[in-house]
This record gives sequence, structure tokens and C-alpha cells, in this order.
Amino acid sequence: MKNLLSKIDTLNGSVIAISSVLFLIGFGIIVPVLALVIYSVRDYRRFETQK
Repeated sequence: MKNLLSKIDTLNGSVIAISSVLFLIGFGIIVPVLALVIYSVRDYRRFETQK
């Protein structure tokens, strides 16, 4: 029983590590994309008002 618990504990730790890494990767992708979209939208609006 104790062996099973330690296995579950290590599995839980690896799952947390993997999910945090995936979260960081997703964060690293989503944030620049969002910034780019917001910047391009603002740029486009400025371009439209200049016409």
C-alpha cells in the first residue's frame, strides 16, 4: 500500500510539472499573439482614421 502511495505521489508530481511546462509554453505563445493582435488592431484603426 505504501509503495502504491509513493508511486501516486511521484506521478502527481510529474503531472504537475508537465502541466506547468505546458502552461508556460502556452503562455509564451498566447501572450505574444495577443499583443500582436492588439497592436495590429490599433495600428489598423490609426491607419483608417488617417484616410
